[in-house]
Amino acid sequence: MLVNLQVIDLSHSHYLTEVPNLSGSLKIVHINLCGCPCLVEIPWYFQHLHKLTRLGLAACWSLKYLPEMPGSIKYLDLQETGIKELPESVWPNENISYLNIRYCKDLDKLPSNMCKLKVSDCFNLDGCTSLGKFSELPKDITTLSLVDCKRLVSLPTYICKLKYLEELNLSSYSKLENFPEILEPMEHLKCLNLSGTVVKELHSSIEFLPSLKRLELEGCKRLSSIPKSICKLKYLTKLDLSGCPELENFSKILELKEHLKFLYLSGTTVKELPSLIEFLPALKHNKPQGCKRLSSIPGNICKLKYIERLNLKDCSRFSKFPEILKPMELLVSLSLNRTAIEMLPSSIENLISLQTLDLSGCKHLRMSLMVSFAQPHCKNYI
Repeated sequence: MLVNLQVIDLSHSHYLTEVPNLSGSLKIVHINLCGCPCLVEIPWYFQHLHKLTRLGLAACWSLKYLPEMPGSIKYLDLQETGIKELPESVWPNENISYLNIRYCKDLDKLPSNMCKLKVSDCFNLDGCTSLGKFSELPKDITTLSLVDCKRLVSLPTYICKLKYLEELNLSSYSKLENFPEILEPMEHLKCLNLSGTVVKELHSSIEFLPSLKRLELEGCKRLSSIPKSICKLKYLTKLDLSGCPELENFSKILELKEHLKFLYLSGTTVKELPSLIEFLPALKHNKPQGCKRLSSIPGNICKLKYIERLNLKDCSRFSKFPEILKPMELLVSLSLNRTAIEMLPSSIENLISLQTLDLSGCKHLRMSLMVSFAQPHCKNYI
């Protein structure tokens, strides 16, 4: 009877199958059982250890069920356990400030009762591949990560209630077809990552993300359109549409204007960059790499005075580079490898800061004209 016991550490006891009897250790505050892969059960009396604040069970792969937790618990680490559901006593517990359930591959649902957890930083459900649905989440979180939650097909509209949420990561969430309508403004959300999902379109209510800076849509193979309301995201600096083969028309984004710095279009089916691109004055990186149908870019691209990199790699129909009518003082990298380019204009000399010029694999290039752009400042000529 270890009546004065406060801490017991049995972590990485690889052959431990059951917990010793601690029912008489009512002063215990910390139990560490992390890395006990043969442990199959947590005794029911744990709920009566009313001073227990910290319980570590990470990597207890054989553990399928948990008893109810005492109200005193503050720290609960369940990462990589085999649990199928959380005890109902966890969700309304206002003392819990740390809950780790990452990579619980058998976890198929979260409690449906009101969530009062005091988790205020990141709530991470990455790798919960069996999770089919959830309703409420901790209200004060700033980051919500649902990477690789393959069974989730939709998000509850409750997501709008997360008033302090700054980052929402749903990448590799392969069955997500629709991002929910945003019923009320999410004033603090700065990053939305939908890469690798099967969303077909974004709801026009995306305008209710007024602080959004980064919108990641890489690999959304079914995405066919972007709503006009995206133009109201006046602080958007990065838009990644690479690997979206159904997306043909992106002219709406050209009204984003002042703040867009990074535009990635590789792998889309755009045929040309509209002349309105000059109205993206802050653009630094323009990456239409791998756009097989892209045949031209407008001459007024030289008006993008802050552009640093232009990547046209693998744009196999691109055959003519426009005249550069004014110096592009910050462009340091131009990639034209494996395009159909035949020659570059003599005005290439207006790329006064160019350091890397990649023309590898340009089978139609007239070699006799290459002397015109072999400038001394071009350090990496490929």
